Amino acid sequence: MRQKKNRQNKIGIVVDTDIVRAASDDMSNNDNKITAKQCSLFLLTMQEQKLELVFSQQIYEEWKKKRENEKQYMSCFSANWLASMYARKLVRNVTPQQSGLKDKVLQEFKLEEEKSDVSKDFHLIEAALAADKTIASYNDKERDKFKQVSIEQIKNIVWRNPKDEDVIEWLKEGAPPKDEYKLGFILKTERNMKLYFQKTDQ
Repeated sequence: MRQKKNRQNKIGIVVDTDIVRAASDDMSNNDNKITAKQCSLFLLTMQEQKLELVFSQQIYEEWKKKRENEKQYMSCFSANWLASMYARKLVRNVTPQQSGLKDKVLQEFKLEEEKSDVSKDFHLIEAALAADKTIASYNDKERDKFKQVSIEQIKNIVWRNPKDEDVIEWLKEGAPPKDEYKLGFILKTERNMKLYFQKTDQ
């Protein structure tokens, strides 16, 4: 991977492979193309706003990994977008710290299936913590799993989905770390319900 220099306070976003696989040049509004359009708009807006792409070695290898019967993991659109991001010096390489955090997080899940899912995606968390604590993924299942974690480091991570209603405006604002986009954010109604059930269990 090439090295990134002179950050100039740009926000860096960890982008999951499901986004770069889905993004396409086809920007039509057909129902079967809406995912591709949302992912493409997300990537293009990132670039227009000069927001950085965060890479760890593991994420970089995952992006470049070939899948069965496919030439490469990412779409042609995303491959061209990535080349353009490098040309604009908008790629930041990070080396995540080995702190034992992963083991602490896994201890919060009882089912082996959940532990496996969390472990598989934890490289996104590690890269985000080594950068600006911001992740983009099209998979809400991943986000919901990590929202269950009580560890403060995880709760402070911003996690956005390209299909979120306000996500493009958020990018245009510079991807600020607003509380409502963090994994630890609980709506007032959810918080009240949580307190209610805690009292009834006592």
